Amino acid sequence: MAMHGKHKMRDMGEIRNTDGPVGASPESNKKEKHYPSISISSKQLPELKGKKYGDGIELHIVGEVGGIREDYNDKEEVVYEIKIKEAACGGNIFKDEYDKMSEEEKDKEDEKEVMEE
Repeated sequence: MAMHGKHKMRDMGEIRNTDGPVGASPESNKKEKHYPSISISSKQLPELKGKKYGDGIELHIVGEVGGIREDYNDKEEVVYEIKIKEAACGGNIFKDEYDKMSEEEKDKEDEKEVMEE
């Protein structure tokens, strides 16, 4: 993982075991990475203007914990809802770093198709 400043960047992808409902297509059994996402308007963050689908960006966020949910199936896992108080958008992620994200981009592409239905 790339180091930005003094923060350790973590891959936020979570592999969910999608042995899905009976009758689901076999390809839905693949272990896919799912990424948390947020929606930000160009009014809130004007630096986003001109970005295209699939562009890599670096986002710096200052937040506040707005909710905490414990996972009943996995006592080790706790889900935090984060209110985004302030954000800054850095430059594009450099190409070599971006190329490593091709797998994630495929997931985003799949998600996009779902959103458009």
